[in-house]
Amino acid sequence: MAKKKDGAAEFLSRPSSSGIPRVKPASGRELPDDIARMVERMRKSRAAAGIHTKEEAAKFGRMWAVDAAEPWEVERLEKQMHELRNADSDDTAKTFFAIISNCRPGDWEPTRDFFSDNVGVDRQEDWEKAEFVIAFAEGAIAAWQAAKREILAG
Repeated sequence: MAKKKDGAAEFLSRPSSSGIPRVKPASGRELPDDIARMVERMRKSRAAAGIHTKEEAAKFGRMWAVDAAEPWEVERLEKQMHELRNADSDDTAKTFFAIISNCRPGDWEPTRDFFSDNVGVDRQEDWEKAEFVIAFAEGAIAAWQAAKREILAG
């Protein structure tokens, strides 16, 4: 017997009247075709502009931890994550850089260089947001926690 789709899955599998693939609504409710087009268009616009979500920030953090971070950087980050979460929102990125660099929070230039050169995130509007930096750090820490037992054992 075939498994019955739930309402949202069934809705998403139906073609829209405009022929544009349906976007999965975050709210779980059905979207009219014109609103679905708007959501899809604006998502593409955000992506093209380089505006990153928390999920993307976490992926960037994981990539940094896997491809570029030194063990002491992510270890310090893991131990001092509470400082990052409690930092003034305007200084979260500088606090992050100070933690991984083991220095006092300084000016924006080394922080900007870190996110631009090492991570590929050039838009200050992205990396200066506390939620982006915290998600980035959480992604890096998750990768570190998955690997640290093996790293420290060897």
